[in-house]
Amino acid sequence: MPGRPVDADLTAPLQARHPRLARYLAQLPEGLGSFPDSGMKASVFRSVLDFSEAVLTGLPPTLQSLVDDAPPSTSWIPQCQGLALVIASVEAQQLQGEAEGAWVRSASARLFESPMYRFLMRVVTPALLYKGAQMRWSAFFRGSELVSVLGDRTAEITLVCPASLFTHDLAIIFTDVLRAATNLTPVSYTHLRAHETGRNL
Repeated sequence: MPGRPVDADLTAPLQARHPRLARYLAQLPEGLGSFPDSGMKASVFRSVLDFSEAVLTGLPPTLQSLVDDAPPSTSWIPQCQGLALVIASVEAQQLQGEAEGAWVRSASARLFESPMYRFLMRVVTPALLYKGAQMRWSAFFRGSELVSVLGDRTAEITLVCPASLFTHDLAIIFTDVLRAATNLTPVSYTHLRAHETGRNL
């Protein structure tokens, strides 16, 4: 079901500069006010912004204010707004395919290795990491859940969230976020696959 049009958010300049961001905003049911019960730790988008060399400008006012006057890393912001900034930051790198995935993994590793999260993310094996996937996810996100099913050398990840909060673009981005978390362990799975599914809370 298409989202409610957001006049200020879907201007031609935004669509030209950030087409993936424009698509995300267009499918949100209430624009950037969607899903008020779903939150994201500000440290997530702040880490991505700090890692990026691209300067984000010309965003919708709600997003631009978060960029220009970023809230403390420990605060919570609406999840759809934080995810929109993640999309915009990744898109601003103007990378494709594996090059974009490598950038996402590097940005994620920087966050996971920060003093705020290093202890939470450091575990002995990937199996322990994904066994506690929801506990770690909840340190960054509220109103969505990460459920994992472990195989011998694989992990199937299911993201449970309101419809339209996460899109295919975000599924691709967060698959690389999960790979970055796995790379922090001393041994890695031979195969790691994030399985996208549609399910509402």
